[in-house]
Amino acid sequence: MLPTTALVLIAVGLAGYLSFQSGQVAISSVVAQLRDELNARIQQHLDSYLAMPPHLNHQTAQAFKMGLLSTDKPFALTQHFATQIQEKQGIPYIYFGKNNGQFFGINTDTTPLSYELASDSYPFTVESYNSDDALNPILSPKKQILVDFDSRQRPWYQAAVRANKPVWSEIYSFLPKQELGITHSQSIFSNTGEFLGVAGVDLTLSQISQFLRTLDLYTHGEMFIIEPNGAIIASTTQALTNAKTGEERLFLGQSDNALLRHIAEQLAQDNILLSALKTSTQLDINLGQEKYFLQLSPLENPNLPRWIIGVVLPEDIFMATIHRNTYLTLWIWGFALILSLILTGVFSRRIIKPIDYLKSAVQALANGNWSQPLPALRRQDEIGDLARSFHSMAEQLKNVFDTLETRVAERTLELAQANQEINLLNQQLKAENMRMSTELAITREIQHMVLPRLEELEQVAELEIAVFMEAATEVGGDYYDVLQHQNYVKIGIGDVTGHGLESGVLMLMVQTAIRTLQMSNINDPKLFLSILNQVIYRNVQRMNSDKNLTLSVLDYADGKVLLSGQHEIVLWVKDNGEIERIDTFELGFILGIEPDIGAWVNQREIDLKAGEGLVLYTDGITEARNLEKQLYGIERLCRLITQYWTTSRHVEQIKQAIIDDLYQYLEGQPLKDDVTLIILKRCAMSD
Repeated sequence: MLPTTALVLIAVGLAGYLSFQSGQVAISSVVAQLRDELNARIQQHLDSYLAMPPHLNHQTAQAFKMGLLSTDKPFALTQHFATQIQEKQGIPYIYFGKNNGQFFGINTDTTPLSYELASDSYPFTVESYNSDDALNPILSPKKQILVDFDSRQRPWYQAAVRANKPVWSEIYSFLPKQELGITHSQSIFSNTGEFLGVAGVDLTLSQISQFLRTLDLYTHGEMFIIEPNGAIIASTTQALTNAKTGEERLFLGQSDNALLRHIAEQLAQDNILLSALKTSTQLDINLGQEKYFLQLSPLENPNLPRWIIGVVLPEDIFMATIHRNTYLTLWIWGFALILSLILTGVFSRRIIKPIDYLKSAVQALANGNWSQPLPALRRQDEIGDLARSFHSMAEQLKNVFDTLETRVAERTLELAQANQEINLLNQQLKAENMRMSTELAITREIQHMVLPRLEELEQVAELEIAVFMEAATEVGGDYYDVLQHQNYVKIGIGDVTGHGLESGVLMLMVQTAIRTLQMSNINDPKLFLSILNQVIYRNVQRMNSDKNLTLSVLDYADGKVLLSGQHEIVLWVKDNGEIERIDTFELGFILGIEPDIGAWVNQREIDLKAGEGLVLYTDGITEARNLEKQLYGIERLCRLITQYWTTSRHVEQIKQAIIDDLYQYLEGQPLKDDVTLIILKRCAMSD
């Protein structure tokens, strides 16, 4: 009873725990998406909002260059500004500071908008004019709004002059309202290149804060924009200046908002430098018993000021549903505990006791008592079905045990007969294997017998030759030969597809045919390979085989080598170890596929000087793989040849160095393909 109750409680508790954990994971995902969405909306708004001033200043600069505007017509200039403001809503102030201190501007903070003009001499008084419905200035009455206003002394004017290009000013207080804002200014030149003054467009920081307050969740979270030094630019809750003085800029750590101050402290503790922030950074902020999710992201547009966007979301707006689910899980857990106790007590008497009777019957059966009574036989439910099945099984087991001895004897006799047959088959298989091994050994021995002997190689005039062949199986499919007849030395190397007995037989055919053709004084490469191909093709057809081979043939006489036939790349080694690779693809065709290959046979003449040589090989070397399945490759082979060519006295040493390196590369693995290597070197005249 207790294990069942425990399982119910564990299942309910586990379901509640998994529900809580999945809720946490879901919250992390939702928070990340929401922060990214809010950051993207703020980024998009700032891109749009901060793109207007550069556009308007560029229009003004172009109008001056084209002669459409003149500093001598101030009202025409201000009406140009009025037209721009109508096209771009949200611009509070647009103006022009002349190089003599005179000032012209349009102010949209007033209703209707007003024209502002300053004189070009001390005391530089700024006067304001109202506008009519058509945005034309009303010259009377006029109002004096500033005295001693020299536009050349303003930050926006000086920033543009210093930079000599369009530039954003630092954040400063606008006159006369002392409202914080930022100005985009640009030096203006005439069509002759004369400096006329500076055009500027103001943006107030309060407009950015107003936008932040229009975003969803602003009443639950906190969104702000700061400079890399921590000065607040815009916020959903925080003023931008000191409430006491109304002038000093506020920094994140000086905020009246406890959450913003705590964020500044957390950034300092984590050594996060805002000036070094290049990508978005996420932090978890704990303030008292409340947890917040923070994301800091720099402005992505490099043409805009280096501002940082902060999005803070409280955890409790997401956790309310999870807490409700947790309380519901606890109620379900308690209800399941009570219900499981009741149901366990009710069903234990009806289910467990009959099973105890079955257990006793099993123990009696194990002790050899075949007549143990089962009261549950009369029940018409699953327990009754189980009891009847057990009773039937007990009767069957009794019958089996009664006849077991006879059946064991019969089975023993059958096994003895089967064992005798298996032994006979093993003897036959052993004999067949011995016969096959003998035939393969004979074929392999025949292959080695027809290969050139060492004394034959030493008799070749002018050439020092070293050879190596190793088959991957008992009988290989690689071919090579060195034949000397009259004044010619013929060297052949080939690779029959596959390996084994059939490939080995084809290799012997090739060797026999080549020697016959040479003894018949057939030296023309095209005729030689054409006849050889016809012999191989007809024999392959007669054998009903799909075998074929690649073959290259070299004819040497008096330092001249004629190379023909398609096989692996031939390596021409110069006396200093440098290697020229000769591609044989265009010199022939695969033998045994087509009845006539004469059209494809070509030749390459090589002038082999003293100290130079040729290296021939089959793909069993270059396509060998180590334990990491990496190819040995032609590059490794070339490096090894270059290393030993000038330092080794005999080509036999070069051959042995290559073979040793190959087996070391295989790391103890058996050969997967036949390996053949021929190295020939023209001896020096003194040799």
